[in-house]
Amino acid sequence: MKRKQQLFFVLFCLVIALLSLAPYWTHGVNLEHDTCFHLSRIEGLAQSFKDGIFMPRIYPYKNNNFGYASPLFYCDFFLIIPALLYNAGLSLARSYQFLLLLCSFFSAWYMGKLTMKLSRQQPAMYLAAFLYVFSLYRFTDIYVRGALGEVLAFVFMPVALIGIYEVLWGDEKKWSWLMTGYSGLLLSHTLSFYLMVLILIVFILIRWHVLNQQRQRGTAIIKAALWAIGLCSFYLWPMLEQMTSQELYLHYYAGSSDLASTALNAWQYTEMTMNFSVSNINYDPGQAMTTNLGVLIPILPLLGVFLFNQEKTKESNFLYLICGLGYLCYFLCSRLFPWEYFAWMRIIQFPWRLMSLADLFLCPAAAIISVRFFRRSGIIVVPFLIVCGIMVGLIRIMPVAERPIIFGTDMPYEALIDGTLLDPYYGDSFYVRPEIAGADYLPVAQTDYRTASRCVTVENKEIACGIEKQGNKTSFEITKMGTNTWMQIPVTYYKGYTAAAVDTNGKQFKLPIIMNKDSGLVEVNNKNVTSGIITITYSGTWIQKASALLTFLTCCLWIYSQLIYRKKDRSI
Repeated sequence: MKRKQQLFFVLFCLVIALLSLAPYWTHGVNLEHDTCFHLSRIEGLAQSFKDGIFMPRIYPYKNNNFGYASPLFYCDFFLIIPALLYNAGLSLARSYQFLLLLCSFFSAWYMGKLTMKLSRQQPAMYLAAFLYVFSLYRFTDIYVRGALGEVLAFVFMPVALIGIYEVLWGDEKKWSWLMTGYSGLLLSHTLSFYLMVLILIVFILIRWHVLNQQRQRGTAIIKAALWAIGLCSFYLWPMLEQMTSQELYLHYYAGSSDLASTALNAWQYTEMTMNFSVSNINYDPGQAMTTNLGVLIPILPLLGVFLFNQEKTKESNFLYLICGLGYLCYFLCSRLFPWEYFAWMRIIQFPWRLMSLADLFLCPAAAIISVRFFRRSGIIVVPFLIVCGIMVGLIRIMPVAERPIIFGTDMPYEALIDGTLLDPYYGDSFYVRPEIAGADYLPVAQTDYRTASRCVTVENKEIACGIEKQGNKTSFEITKMGTNTWMQIPVTYYKGYTAAAVDTNGKQFKLPIIMNKDSGLVEVNNKNVTSGIITITYSGTWIQKASALLTFLTCCLWIYSQLIYRKKDRSI
């Protein structure tokens, strides 16, 4: 595209991004399924920056100061901007909204890039960008589920699909698209990354004969994978280490999830309302969500049956392939599919997560096929579809502004957890649910964090309550204690904690530290220190430190390689 055309498309993406968040510009943020959790993550990262911790692994003040290892399992890389804005004085609600705006803009932008790659038709680019941002499933992620990770994934799925097209159909030298897309997915939403890895495997199997003939394409995939692993090492390996280091609550309930029971009924394919929220008295998750793509996205590609006489090119072949995959994913969300025989897919929790893939595949197909079908009249039809679609979309989402529980732009973070807006524990939860949502990554050996003692205890007797917490350090003083005593500390255990003591003579000691199997809290043995200051610190593990170093070196090597490449390119 020419510069003026690019500028116009940028303005278009910005306009539809702003309109897609219209209910939020007049007030704060609605507190839906996981909204509180993501607001809590932004606040936790901002607080870590204030404490001088720039790559936090633990948020020590969460869950009644027991701490929660959110950054180890939910990458906070893309929360850096809202966290910095929050520390700069912007309200927490506005910081969150700004991140959503960026997600909406870049989702539209990269869907447009993907569509132009496949069609080179500007009307299709505009229509695809609109359909993608205004799809009802994506609106459900924002306005019902509060699924920030999946909203971020919507940005990188088109990037990954561009990469798949290039390495298997197009110019395999452009494998950096594949690297960027899958790196972004891993740092955004692990489950979306997992689904897109399965999709990559499907595409590789479809093009296996080509890979055997053109080995350089297989080499490009390997390059992209190795670079992506290097770039994401700071998050990937520490996350896997923690997942395997102890039994977590996620392991307890995820293995028993019933995919068949959460697949979609026929009526859910036609449900278009989003009038429910967690504030409803008669709340029903099945009724709360529009787990389909609306009307235009699944219907418009059907116009392609009238275009079978079109000239076959690699772009059109890829287009019809993703169109078929889109409808397949659309079908797989239903109860007609025998999910009871696919227990190995329980990690995705709900079959309707595949709707995001259907969205990815069908949006460019719907746009390109529509433009080809209407041909010359497409200049009129496409703007008409976009304007009508925007009007219908706004009608669907504007009632969100009338929902009763809103985190206003002038509200402090404490309003989320002190009962100002809602019960801070959401009823009978044994933890501070607004801060850690489903408690996926608490130890299976649990304690009731609402009633548990905030003091250091020995055999359920409180021995020290003057605990000081500063960042990753928790300190307290002991006096005249017996030797070789195991003390339970009000800190949730994760691999990477260390303990040390300074006795009254100023001598320093390293202390043994373990997890209490009954409570999931930290236990420390004072050894021979009967009086002094004991400090528990989340120092991290050698895998965390090595992984961060690997990411740093990979970034440096990538920058160096790009500089060398550009220098050679200029000399030619």
